[in-house]
Amino acid sequence: MKALVIFGSTARNERSFDSDIDMLGVYDKEKITAVSKESVSLFLYPETTLREKMVSGDLFALHLVEESIPIYGSEIIKDIYSNFKYKESYIVEINTAIKVSTEILSIYDKLRSHKNANKKIAWCLRTIIISISAQNRNPVFSKQKLSDYIKINGFESREIFIFINIKSIGKKLPTKIIQRISCLFNELSIYSDFHNHGYKQEVLCQMLHDVYNNRHSINY
Repeated sequence: MKALVIFGSTARNERSFDSDIDMLGVYDKEKITAVSKESVSLFLYPETTLREKMVSGDLFALHLVEESIPIYGSEIIKDIYSNFKYKESYIVEINTAIKVSTEILSIYDKLRSHKNANKKIAWCLRTIIISISAQNRNPVFSKQKLSDYIKINGFESREIFIFINIKSIGKKLPTKIIQRISCLFNELSIYSDFHNHGYKQEVLCQMLHDVYNNRHSINY
């Protein structure tokens, strides 16, 4: 391994009792690999892949640039991060998250297990707000900053914060909560533009596959 960083809530000093400790390692192999043990998750990235994400303005790359903390290999990390360039637009990311959330919410009551569905819905909400902040060149990632970032008619930041936290809930959510979440995504759809921009079909297919099969894949 050439370099190692810690990112996410632990790097932000916001880790709660149920949070994972997320780390990313840079190595020379050709495939992204994830290794988890108890509450620790290690994502191994080929250096070339990480550089490509930086150049393309990928949201996960932006997250790393803004908040990750090097454990070792800081010079390599600094060189990789220096390649980051914002995308002109993050509408495709917003469209994708809106599309995924719409599909999952439409089948929510029919699912046998809801743990992954809750995680994906929270991912969609976070992705939309992060994309909006990135488009404004003022990126935010923490749950509190995300819930405070946008003003949505009829929704307080406290309620948005609760919805971001449903990723930790392993059981089916009450119907009234799902209805409120659906209303929130309907309001957030004003930031989408399906007429002029598409969405990532492969992300939609992977997420729905994960939800139906109760499995977790790398979303970074």
